[in-house]
Amino acid sequence: MTASSSAAGEHQGSHGADITSQWIDELDLEAIRFVVSPAIPERVALDLGCGLGMQGIRFATLGCSATLYDIVDIGERIEQVRRMLALDKLAFRRIDLRRVSAEDFPPQVGAAYSQRFIHHLRFEEASALLSVLSPRLCARARLFLSASGLGSELADGYPHAARPVEERFAPLAAPMRAKHAIRGPVCLYTTAELERLALAHGLRTVRTWTSPFGNVKGVFERL
Repeated sequence: MTASSSAAGEHQGSHGADITSQWIDELDLEAIRFVVSPAIPERVALDLGCGLGMQGIRFATLGCSATLYDIVDIGERIEQVRRMLALDKLAFRRIDLRRVSAEDFPPQVGAAYSQRFIHHLRFEEASALLSVLSPRLCARARLFLSASGLGSELADGYPHAARPVEERFAPLAAPMRAKHAIRGPVCLYTTAELERLALAHGLRTVRTWTSPFGNVKGVFERL
């Protein structure tokens, strides 16, 4: 086992594998294209629920001031990367994003990214997070957001599948918990529900799609 795969395994905990440590998907690429383009209104980027922090590190290497957030403390790892790559504008904050305040975010954010983190929150908690984040986004800033999907295999035996998203928060069925190492309750989404969440906080949909695995992805722009 390599050091990186060992670290990924250690970080799984009850929240599953760290997806961005394993491959770069379409959402990652969309975010990378945006942060290197002239369309980004401010070269300040956030990685929310960052896991091992791979995407946030990419943002920093591409010239953004990047802040990474997670409840698991990866501060030492990020500090090592910061020193090794001379990334002066790379920072980590250990925080429970269910209890975030406006002061926890920079005042002018050009891009925010969250890869399959938001489904670990109740819908009302996800909405509260966006209510704090959205005012910190510049006009034309973009949010790159994904969640495990109600149409994915994670929904096999999921006890809240028939409930409205506002009431949907339960552990996966036992086989899915074991397969994906997600032991806590989750809120699975459809693309329409992800869009509704963003729209409620002043974010228009640029595009949404469903991955081959049935997970939902979206790019949203601050109005």
